[in-house]
Amino acid sequence: MIILGWFGRSAMSGFVSEYAFWIASGLLIFIGARVIYRNLHGSKQRKIGFLDLVCLNWLIYYPNCTAYD
Repeated sequence: MIILGWFGRSAMSGFVSEYAFWIASGLLIFIGARVIYRNLHGSKQRKIGFLDLVCLNWLIYYPNCTAYD
């Protein structure tokens, strides 16, 4: 499996490196359009619970605290 992955990467690296900008732009436009569509046409509003806020704060502040150790 590892060897097949290496050969696949070798074969695709030329194609991907030439069009990397367009691939990234297309993915970002697709994701952004989907987020906008869901916000405009979504009927359910998700409430943020306490646990979600705790997890979000941990994800924001923990990497910043450990960066200076």
